Amino acid sequence: MRLVFGLVLIVGIGLAGFAVYMAKSVIQGYRTELNSARAANQPAIKTVDVYVAKRALAYGDRLTKDDVVQVKYPARALPEGIFQTAEDLFPEGEKEFRTVLRAMEKYEALLGVKVTAP
Repeated sequence: MRLVFGLVLIVGIGLAGFAVYMAKSVIQGYRTELNSARAANQPAIKTVDVYVAKRALAYGDRLTKDDVVQVKYPARALPEGIFQTAEDLFPEGEKEFRTVLRAMEKYEALLGVKVTAP
């Protein structure tokens, strides 16, 4: 009788282990499908690097390299006169600053109409 109980116990543990293994593989399959579906739903927006103000700038402030930072910006929504490279914003051999013509908020894109020529 004890031998039968021991055998049933061993078979039960084996079946329980197999069930856990199968459940784990099914759950992993669901996770993989969910992750691939989420990745497919993400819009692929092309971005480019542009310069924005690091801080709020007022009329007449000097714009130096310390006042700007480069960030990603949607390529389809680029305004006219945007600065994309450091050479465009601060050309070599010129002064190291520009003057702000219009007030700008923090992280606002720098445009050619808002600053003076170098």
